[in-house]
Amino acid sequence: MNKKNIIVYTALVFALIWTGTAIFRLCGGDYHAISGQLFVTGCMFIPMLTTIILQAVNKEKIFSHVGLSFKINGWWFVGWLLMAVLGVLVLGASCLMPGATFSTDNEIIAPVLAQMNASFDGKFRMTPFLLGVITVVSGLLGGITINAVFALGEEIGWRGWLLRQFKGSHFMTASLLTGVIWGLWHAPIILMGHNYPSNPVAGVFMMIALCLVLTPMIQYIRLKARSVIVAAIMHGTFNAVAGLSILYITGCNEFITGTTGVAGILTMLAVDVCLFLYDRYVTKDRLFTSVLN
Repeated sequence: MNKKNIIVYTALVFALIWTGTAIFRLCGGDYHAISGQLFVTGCMFIPMLTTIILQAVNKEKIFSHVGLSFKINGWWFVGWLLMAVLGVLVLGASCLMPGATFSTDNEIIAPVLAQMNASFDGKFRMTPFLLGVITVVSGLLGGITINAVFALGEEIGWRGWLLRQFKGSHFMTASLLTGVIWGLWHAPIILMGHNYPSNPVAGVFMMIALCLVLTPMIQYIRLKARSVIVAAIMHGTFNAVAGLSILYITGCNEFITGTTGVAGILTMLAVDVCLFLYDRYVTKDRLFTSVLN
């Protein structure tokens, strides 16, 4: 583990997002406006920018040794489809949460269906089930296209350059430390209202928990696929299908239901356990208990 590089990277990536957020707010930026959404999206390129800066300082070839490979194997598809399955599982878990109820005619889905069916003028009828299928399919398509491009801005940093600095440490050590750094890095935009608008301070800790359980599965499949691009596809698809987990839920609570709530965190933890069991009893790699090389 290169502790010096990890500390320098963390300090710089934090400094850039906090500075950017401060400038945005001083200029009158509003998270809930279009400019706020554009700002948050732009922040996804900060880890990549940090990587470029440090590689330039260290006189390394830009984007070298970050896992940029287009050699496709089966794990590319596993990572991509897993995020869609995860969205469905989180929906199911959300239905089990206190105060939450499955509904195909709630305040979210009813107006959407009404507007879509009105535009079809009776020639076609959109059903709640079909809307869910379209949400998943469009999420999968978005995850391997535009969303993957933006997610790559983060993943070149987290599962690219930073992962390389954990060489010689255990897989779970790298996962846990990266998860904490990744979660804390979101603090400025969480405090502006991202994901947890009703209680942004508590939302910072929820985001850390989310990143802690999301990191092992992304890191595991990224190493299996031998490409950081797979991490970007997973990240992008995760973002794209996240809305499914609250589409059919009444009694939504940002801390309990949905991908960013307890339902999502527990579901991702269960997926991590399944990957660990697969790694322990099926494959020969034993990545979960191995030292990164």
